[in-house]
Order: sequence, then structure tokens, then C-alpha cells
Amino acid sequence: MRILEWSVPSSYELVLWGDNQEGNVLQYKKGYLDTIQYILDGKHRYALHMGDEMEAYWIDDPRYDPAILVKNPLAQQKSVMADLRPLAKAKRLITILYGNHSHRLYPKIGNITQDTCEEKLKIAYGGFSCVVNFQDKHGVQFKGFFTHGRKSIRSIADDPVRREANEQLQLKQHLKNKMGDCLLMAKGHTHRLIVCDPRSQLYLTTEPNIKEFYTHNPPFGKGGYIHPDHRFYANTGSFLKTFDENVTSYSEMGEYDPVEMGYVVVEVNDRQITKVRKVVV
Repeated sequence: MRILEWSVPSSYELVLWGDNQEGNVLQYKKGYLDTIQYILDGKHRYALHMGDEMEAYWIDDPRYDPAILVKNPLAQQKSVMADLRPLAKAKRLITILYGNHSHRLYPKIGNITQDTCEEKLKIAYGGFSCVVNFQDKHGVQFKGFFTHGRKSIRSIADDPVRREANEQLQLKQHLKNKMGDCLLMAKGHTHRLIVCDPRSQLYLTTEPNIKEFYTHNPPFGKGGYIHPDHRFYANTGSFLKTFDENVTSYSEMGEYDPVEMGYVVVEVNDRQITKVRKVVV
């Protein structure tokens, strides 16, 4: 795991996006490029790529299919660099995480994601997981834990209310014990767009009369343990379609259901996270 630092103003947006799998014919490239432009268009918008920036599977992988793979891995890397270079030059791209697709390529050519980050784009390499300290002139505003992820999130509940709750709970269970002082915790990998907000709970005291209060986060910038119920959790979606006409993908053959494509935006105002929202493209 890596620990990174990123300087920010008091108010800004953090875009968490990834799993675009460059080189796969099912990539929704327009949505991906529109997201990059959205980041560039804002005065204070920053981005963290959650990994699987390229397909990376090659001819010895059982999922390889020349009908799906439209570029070889080195050509994929060139496209990744071309797309992300404007963000890197503008000092808007924090890092790219190391995903399972890049890991499949590791025995053949090494860590292509680290090469893209450090050698090509000249940005920090995030590894598979990282903690980012978001800080300004007053110190650390909050910490974020980010991982590409490995575990699946799936619910077979027939009611959409229960299904959403089940998926939020799975996301929280996957992340909450990974780090204790991170207000924001996010993963990629599953291609699902899920946001789970903090939940305050009512409690009573006698002072000496009965009074009611709600549990809440500790002051920002003080460090220390943050209760899991008071953190923000996100699963950051993807830009890969499940189905397309005249194409048989490995996701279709895996009997995966279609999911929303998009990304997550973290809104920070006056040094505090005020909202985490998902954006469908």
C-alpha cells in the first residue's frame, strides 16, 4: 500500500473513475472522454483513476478474443497516455491504481501501470491500494482509502430497495476494516456504481434533563479513529458495456447483468465532504 499527499483548496470536487479497459471494443469511449473533459472544465476538480485503465489481456489468456480486443497492450498504453496526459499536465490527476487487468500482463512485461504513471505521465503511482492525505495550508482536511478491489458485490434480492441496501452493506463490509482514520473509502473492480453515506444515530443523555443528540464525525484534521458508520463509501463504476450488437463478450458469457456506467463525484466545501454522488453516463 502507498501513502500519497495531494494539495487542495478549501472547496473542490474529487472525481473517482476508472475500469474503462482501453482496447476493449465494448468500452464506452465517449463517456470516458466526456468525464475527462468535465474534470478539466472545472477550476478545482481533481481525479483519481481506480485502475483497469486498459484491457491488458493478451493471446495466452482464456478471455482473449480478437473480435473484442481492438488494440494490443502497448497500443492500449499509448491510448491511455494520450487520454490522460491533459489531466497530468494540468496537475489534476492524483494517481492510477494497479488493477487485476494490468496484473495479468505483469509476467510478460512488468508493471505497465507503474510505467504509465511514473515514466510516461510523471505522476505518483498508487499501487493496488493507497491512502491519500488531502491537505491545504491548514493541514490535512481528511484521508481517503482507495483500492482497485477484488471481491464481487452482488445481491439476488427481488425488491430493488432491499437489493440496493444489500449492495451498500457489502461495499461497507469490504472496506470498513481496511483503514480506521479514513473518512472516504472507495473501490473499483465490480463495475457497479454504489454510494453509501454516513448514518448518524440518535442517542439520549441526562444533563440532568433528558436531551437528544446524534452521533457525528470527529473534527476534521485531528486524525484518529472514525467510526465506520460515519464514513463515506463508494464503488466507482466503469465505462464498459455488458452487451453490444454482434459482439459476444466474456461478461455476456459470464451471465453478468447490465450495470450503470459512470463515476463518482466527491463534493468538498469549506474543508468538509458535503456530498458523494454517482453520475451515470
